[in-house]
Amino acid sequence: MKAAFIAIFFLKCCFFHVKGFVSYPASQQRILNHHISPLIPRNFKKKPAFETSEADVKFCDGAYFEYLSATEQLRDMTSILAKAEMEKISAEASAVATEATLTAAKAFYRSAEANAHHIAESASAAAFVVDTLQTRIFNASEVALSELNIDAFSNWAEEKAISMFNKAAIKSGELSTSAGLSASIAAKAAEDMATAVEADTKALNRLRDCTRVYEEALAMYNDACDTETRAMTHAKFACQGTKMIKSLHLSPPPLRLGPSKNWESIQNNGDILSGPGANYRKDPAITVILKKKVDTLVWEDVERLSDADPNNPIVMWQIVENTSEGKELLVMHRRKFLEEDLSDLIGVSAEIYAKNAHIFEGSNTEASSPIYYRTDIKGWTDDVAGTYECTYHDNGGGKSDWHHVVVQRDEENLQKSAFKWINRAGISWKLTPHSFPMLATGEDCPYFNKGYISCPIVRDLHGKVVYLVGPSGEHYNRID
Repeated sequence: MKAAFIAIFFLKCCFFHVKGFVSYPASQQRILNHHISPLIPRNFKKKPAFETSEADVKFCDGAYFEYLSATEQLRDMTSILAKAEMEKISAEASAVATEATLTAAKAFYRSAEANAHHIAESASAAAFVVDTLQTRIFNASEVALSELNIDAFSNWAEEKAISMFNKAAIKSGELSTSAGLSASIAAKAAEDMATAVEADTKALNRLRDCTRVYEEALAMYNDACDTETRAMTHAKFACQGTKMIKSLHLSPPPLRLGPSKNWESIQNNGDILSGPGANYRKDPAITVILKKKVDTLVWEDVERLSDADPNNPIVMWQIVENTSEGKELLVMHRRKFLEEDLSDLIGVSAEIYAKNAHIFEGSNTEASSPIYYRTDIKGWTDDVAGTYECTYHDNGGGKSDWHHVVVQRDEENLQKSAFKWINRAGISWKLTPHSFPMLATGEDCPYFNKGYISCPIVRDLHGKVVYLVGPSGEHYNRID
């Protein structure tokens, strides 16, 4: 028993000895008193990771307050952006409506003007007929009275002539009235067209102003997103290792709406996982799909993947919901996607594909965001149109107008990026994208039955078109 008291006294002495050299806040000292063995040497006593000093608390509180302020600012900017977007959508709808009204007003004015002109000409012709009949009746009467006898110009003939004259006069009067009415209608149509022009101008000005406001709001929104993200990171760092981190309510990072440079978007236009968009989902060199709830900054993923392969960047992305699984997917198509078989949109640019994605029916997928696309990434057929010349026969003779060629867009088939090969002799045939980098030759080509069924596109190391391979394998060099 005596030995036990001596041991306890010794331990307390050691404890007070340690306490005299180490100064801790009261809360930490209580921890030391109850949970830290006083026998541990002083140099090994560490500040508990789950406790904080007063300065730590202030540091964490300050960072969290900054985060809440940033969140509040982001909420305000989100509301402003939503209003600006609604105004922009409304202005776009108004511009479309006024443009349609203006188109109709122009068409009606042209029709009314043409009708008025036609009726005026008819009225003038009828008046001429009346004058002619009147002159003939008068002349006939004079002849009958002077040279023949009065019976030569019988009562029946006179009545007939007068009847014809009266009918012509009535018709002329009707046409004159119609001409006046049609001229009045044409004048009213001109006024309506002028009003439509004015309304369309106002709508376009409003759309321009709303677009500018929206772009400014978008820039401020993205700045608020960045500010909140930085504040969130700071708050996590400031409160890390403290009990306070458990009580913080940190929302997921906001969805940044992306840089405006080289990127544009289109709303309610289908989803890019439908049709050919689903054909390459297992090839990450073509299509990248993040199979997770999108809770990160989308643009960070887009830029990270683009930076990892600058020659094959992301050119199109969209958040798509898999309705059968109830999951949101971030779908991103790389540049190589544009070189694949895209059905009716083969060879087109990212912009053309995005604007026509609605033509493909979805299968268990729905768009959860607009389609974002690069405006500076063109399709592999976009630069094919131009002037070409075959120089193979320059020295040996035999060169003709068939060796001077212009390749131009087929205006009747722009969506499929179709072209026409037109030589100086006036002979032409169709060219349509087949598979990168080949154009299929149309059956209207006189060389088609001789085996010339495709037209390869040859480029240099910088991707510039150097020549097309024409009939008989001859090179048609780009000269414009």
